[in-house]
Amino acid sequence: MGKIAAALALWAVAATLVATYQTLTKRTVAGERDAARSTIASMNAQTKATAKRYEAKAISLAAKALAIRKDTSNEIASINADRDAALDELRARPGRGTPATTTTIAGACSVAAGGTGAFLFREDAQFLTREAARSDGIRVALKGCYAQYDAARDMLAEER
Repeated sequence: MGKIAAALALWAVAATLVATYQTLTKRTVAGERDAARSTIASMNAQTKATAKRYEAKAISLAAKALAIRKDTSNEIASINADRDAALDELRARPGRGTPATTTTIAGACSVAAGGTGAFLFREDAQFLTREAARSDGIRVALKGCYAQYDAARDMLAEER
């Protein structure tokens, strides 16, 4: 009977150790789970705050870009209006096809001191006017791109 009592005592001690281990494990897992939940909640709050801040910056940048595009469009419209006015004035010039005007303009060009374009044929003057307006439009569009880039760069520099 002594062996049975010793075995029962040993079994009781083992059961107590297992129960203690399970209790400690449950507390540790519960504590880790609570800590993980707390960390996740903190990270979610931080993410929402960051997203809200960047959303505000994106809206501000979009508004600046829209204003820059509007200014660019206005400048290009002004360039196009100037081009159209110049083309209307050039309609009075003699064309390349008339023989009498060809000799008159050719003679005037040889006498003229410097290349002002005053004696160009209508077609040539119209072509150059259109090309000048096109290049001015490209220049204005490029200036608008630079302005949008600078606005974005400045906004990112503020973040640092």
